[in-house]
Amino acid sequence: MHLYAIASNIPTLTEEQLKAELISAGEAFVLDPATAWTASSRSATIIAAGIHHATERCGPRRYVSRTTSKVTWFDGLPVESEGRFQGCDAEALAKHWDALDDSLEGQFNAAQLDLEEERAEVLLDSLGLVQVFVAHRGAGLLISNNATLIASLLGLRSPDPLGVSSFLGLGWAAGESTLTGDVRVLCGGARHTLTSRGLETRRGFGPQSIPLRAEAPLSAGELAERMTTLTAGAVHGIERVGCALTAGRDTRVLLALLQAADERALYFTGGTDDNPDVVIAREIAERLALEHEVVCHDPASRECDWTQAAASFIRQNDGLVSLLQLPDYIDLTVERPSLGVKLGGVGGEIGRAGTGELTAVAANVPFMRGSVRVQRKLLAMKARNEAGLMTDEATRELGRYLDEFREQRLGEGWRPHELQEAFYTFERVGRWGASGRRLAGTDDGFLPFCSRAYINYCFSLRSGERFLEAPHYRLLSELSPMLRDHRFETPLQPQRTWLAPVLATRALAQAARERLMPARQSSNGAAAAAVQSPYPFQHAWLEGRLDLLRELFFASHSELWRFISRPRIEALLKGSEADRAGNLEDLLRATTVFWHFHGRRA
Repeated sequence: MHLYAIASNIPTLTEEQLKAELISAGEAFVLDPATAWTASSRSATIIAAGIHHATERCGPRRYVSRTTSKVTWFDGLPVESEGRFQGCDAEALAKHWDALDDSLEGQFNAAQLDLEEERAEVLLDSLGLVQVFVAHRGAGLLISNNATLIASLLGLRSPDPLGVSSFLGLGWAAGESTLTGDVRVLCGGARHTLTSRGLETRRGFGPQSIPLRAEAPLSAGELAERMTTLTAGAVHGIERVGCALTAGRDTRVLLALLQAADERALYFTGGTDDNPDVVIAREIAERLALEHEVVCHDPASRECDWTQAAASFIRQNDGLVSLLQLPDYIDLTVERPSLGVKLGGVGGEIGRAGTGELTAVAANVPFMRGSVRVQRKLLAMKARNEAGLMTDEATRELGRYLDEFREQRLGEGWRPHELQEAFYTFERVGRWGASGRRLAGTDDGFLPFCSRAYINYCFSLRSGERFLEAPHYRLLSELSPMLRDHRFETPLQPQRTWLAPVLATRALAQAARERLMPARQSSNGAAAAAVQSPYPFQHAWLEGRLDLLRELFFASHSELWRFISRPRIEALLKGSEADRAGNLEDLLRATTVFWHFHGRRA
């Protein structure tokens, strides 16, 4: 990991101050103070500083390249798309800097400071998954890949209305927002240029580029070849490679890519022995003689202080990842081996029309697909407030943003039936998926399904093909028919595009029946069964810390009550365990936000 900051026209900030703040922030990730560096443009208009993992831990990565006129650096894991050079070598990035927009894949950000021209440029991966943030101070700008650092240096403490509202209603800070007012996210798929005139953005990939369909579509074989080359480039020279393995499609493709690249990895599965993911993963591991581990966290374990873990987790992620993901926490204070790479399946659902009941069917049910009105209502349903934790102000704020998102996509040329998938790709994946920081202390993430090649391929298909999961089926057919044919928890759909409307209509009817069933049971006075949380670890964690949460929420006045319903929080914390279990996801989102702003007092 490489933590850095760039300041322009902020006279109160010096190189040494920036360096000291980065060293302090780097403690959360156990970065090596000996690697700290600074740079200044000719007239000191722009200054920069950074700190990264010790050289002996991060090989073959070379985070910084410096000449008399330029400093080039990166964070994350850049991968050259055709394997012509090592993407995680800053010297190679400097050599090819002007041509990197189209040639780099992977999850990364990269920057270059031209000392003579007094210009800084920042490149982000296709979806901006290794985030970079920016805030203004008068005529100046501060850019960093740590939002908390920016807020601290500039004294920004107020919550952002959209950031907090969307985090509550969606599970992530939407658009360019963060939880903190005036701290914004730089968009992915772009080159951002900082000069004395300010910040200019040139975006080559994003929601505006998909409807153009400017590139000739790839065949499945070409896509498999490109993704195999990317995978080989991502893990080349890395001592430790890890990969999730479940009963689903995404990890099956990841396994097939690693096998095609002839790369070994440690495969891991989370869950108990009777979990379908564990059962099927063990079958595959035995069949292919894979190195495989099963992980099952215990929130009562004394091997980890899970209260302190929550505090560290929120600090490491700038508050932008919900405590629902706390099982992903890794204790960085324990001595760790060399920095590895973990493959993940984030973005795989782009190839099956998104996730959730309504996203996938919306583009394929005949009476729904062409109606802007229906698609508008479906988009509005993305905002969830089942627990009643969002205030009216928060609900309006999020609703306004969803309306803006719809109008922007239609203006770019997206068809009505594609709106749900556009939202899934550039919001759900692009913003929620930007949580690689969870791994950054021990591993870089590599997400093949977030590559431009995969995304462009998926949107070159008809919506019915995506609904039938054609990208996964075709990739597995090219890479490993054996893995395609080994059983999944849910079987693959038959590959007959004409069936998509029928299957989508059937899925919609089934979803409607399931949603109506609890209401009928309640109206008939049927005895309700004890509520069981789908997140047992997180539920046990919360129940064991109710006194702490009461202190966190009610110790003093907070601006956050503009967006979070205080009466509903009080009712949940005083209410039954079953009520909290049924609203756990929303309650953990609210807890994350409060902890981010007020955690020190608790």
